[in-house]
Amino acid sequence: MSKRYPTHTRALLAAAALLGLAIFPAQASTYQMTVLEAVYTTDYYLSVASIDNNDVAVGQASSFIYGLAALRWQPGSSQAEIIPGGSATVSAAISRKKGYIVGSRSYGHKPVLWNPDGSVVTLLPLEKNNSPDEAGQDVDDKGQVVGSSYLGGERLPVVWKPGQTKPTVLPTPAGMIYSVAYRIAANGWIVGYGSADYNNYAPLVWKGGALQDTGGLASFAGASLNSVNSMGSAVGRGSGEAILWQQGVVTKLPHVKGSTSCEAYAINENDEVVGNCYGSDDGGGYSVGALWNGTKTIDLNTRLQPSDVAAGWKIIRGLDINDNGSILAQAEFGSDYHTRYVLLRPLKD
Repeated sequence: MSKRYPTHTRALLAAAALLGLAIFPAQASTYQMTVLEAVYTTDYYLSVASIDNNDVAVGQASSFIYGLAALRWQPGSSQAEIIPGGSATVSAAISRKKGYIVGSRSYGHKPVLWNPDGSVVTLLPLEKNNSPDEAGQDVDDKGQVVGSSYLGGERLPVVWKPGQTKPTVLPTPAGMIYSVAYRIAANGWIVGYGSADYNNYAPLVWKGGALQDTGGLASFAGASLNSVNSMGSAVGRGSGEAILWQQGVVTKLPHVKGSTSCEAYAINENDEVVGNCYGSDDGGGYSVGALWNGTKTIDLNTRLQPSDVAAGWKIIRGLDINDNGSILAQAEFGSDYHTRYVLLRPLKD
């Protein structure tokens, strides 16, 4: 199981990377898989969004019984529970350590924040006549929520700070009229995206509320950033490649053998990255879940237990990875191509 590295160790790893040395945290040889189920077997539109460092997962589902609701999976449990106060709500993310959860009301799409004590706060928009697209996307361990809100017809990236129900607007490049703050990490790092014409989108990065130069990303067609950690390392996709952005320096992450395109969805505090690779040299259209550690690329299917492989499980996409190395993933089972959600916990050798 991986561990969080102290600052001096991270500095050594960074120096080694600059020298071209391959130094990697220890990897799990296999993962224990838990299938995440909805509340009832008749539920539909199940979606699981993120996990925290205790392996608590959050998501949402629709049901003929309870309608739309925000869901939570407790550690070790495959069965979801409706988050108290989560009816008619979708959940977007859970903070890594403190248990904050952010979501949005399905009526009016007003962002909501669940505090660790169970209380629920409705977050207010920039202006009273808000659009139905107001949204809270992510939350950190201080209870800061990032998302978007409308003002004067423009969608703006915002931060709702603890104790403030109205948000603070983040700066954007001149001319942008549609922007979203998508993910937040410690030390003030935020990633998002914006557009000046609703068609072409560019990745955005903030540090301490200040817009950062995303130099290097302009050379990648359709570049986007999906996740960031407290060191300012961000991951995403550009020109069909999974990419790692580190304060101006962009690195292509290697493909799973035989694939033609990749995307990175999440990065943890140990710089471990998950996502997927797809396509093939012979024109096939498969997708496999991928784990990157430094320059090392792992097909997550090679780390499943033999019994799961024999049963017909296939990991098609890594969605999130916590600081202990547990992975939230999408999977397929046998010939049933309906997407399932699973939690992969690293087993000690």
